[in-house]
Amino acid sequence: MKRVPQSIAALSVTLGILVPVAAFAVSWADLCRAGAARCEIDLVIAGGEDADDAHTLYQPVDVAVLALGDVLVLDRKLSCVKRFSADGAYVGEFGRDGAGPGELRGAGHMTVTPNGRVVIYEFGNRRFSVFDAGGEHLESIGWFEGMRMCWTLASGSDGKLWAQISEPDADYMSGVYTTHLVRLDSEFQVVQAIDSMRTRMMYTVAWEGGMTSYSAPFYETLEWCVLADGHVAVAHSGTYHIRVLSVEGATAVIHFGNGAGPPVTDEDKDDYFASFVRADSPGMADAVRRSVEFPKRKPVLGGLWADPAGYLIVEVTQPLGQTPVYDVFEPSGDHLGAVAIEKLPRRPIFAADGFVYGVRVSEEDLPKVCRYRITPLQ
Repeated sequence: MKRVPQSIAALSVTLGILVPVAAFAVSWADLCRAGAARCEIDLVIAGGEDADDAHTLYQPVDVAVLALGDVLVLDRKLSCVKRFSADGAYVGEFGRDGAGPGELRGAGHMTVTPNGRVVIYEFGNRRFSVFDAGGEHLESIGWFEGMRMCWTLASGSDGKLWAQISEPDADYMSGVYTTHLVRLDSEFQVVQAIDSMRTRMMYTVAWEGGMTSYSAPFYETLEWCVLADGHVAVAHSGTYHIRVLSVEGATAVIHFGNGAGPPVTDEDKDDYFASFVRADSPGMADAVRRSVEFPKRKPVLGGLWADPAGYLIVEVTQPLGQTPVYDVFEPSGDHLGAVAIEKLPRRPIFAADGFVYGVRVSEEDLPKVCRYRITPLQ
């Protein structure tokens, strides 16, 4: 197994957690003035139909961009972290399938701390595993407490570790979960709870082929990100009410927009049901149609992200088929403007080198990790 060189620095940004090294290359003021922009692939880091063995990806679930430009890719199916240089060259990898030291199973989320440690949560082993900057395994700590799972993991530039955890109601077949945003200590124990919400995420139905569980349509989510100064922005997606919290408990509030998402249309319902239409299981699709309940409106917020200069980027939900729109807030909390961005990755990483990183899946279901450039549309 090829190890990553120890000498490469590992201050990182991951999933919106950004080191304030440099401002974003294209200014948000210019993008908001243009009102529309396109996110275009600048470089394919790994994956895709032309990838060799070293660059092949099967199920990339998380990406981190290091301060010197290297890119880490956590692949759940391969049970490893692959490392690539800024120009896409293969550097090395660590991890393999299993439950022993240094092994991964059902890897779900990854973050890199300011001291260079790579922290990974494993659904399969229900634990956190920690590696150093060179890929050497340091420790694994079990995380068994009922049905609790970690769904998002992030480290701020101040070294504090944040996680979004969810646990089902006692009647887990109800599909109702309570989600918490918490801060974890070095032993991955909860030391501070920031926010929580309870919502129905799943439906379970019986049909002639068995039992089927599926995601509830347009349910409200807990959206959050860690800003460059270590503060946490958090919102419930059903309302345009964003709180910016410090670890000490101070709170600022961003309340913007009309507070309501677009109505759920018949076209939205058809699009939702389309994912259940399979030639070999028409009964499943019928069972889903009989059981599902649609809300009147979609959530107003689609996500929160931060950039290295401290700007907050908020996705505002649009009607089906329309280009996603992003509100941009300055570090002061003032609204700078809005811009519609075509083809931005679903979970974008706004990195200190001025590029955006993320995963894209082709029509042939081949995933690839790409570096993107945002350009205004004239």
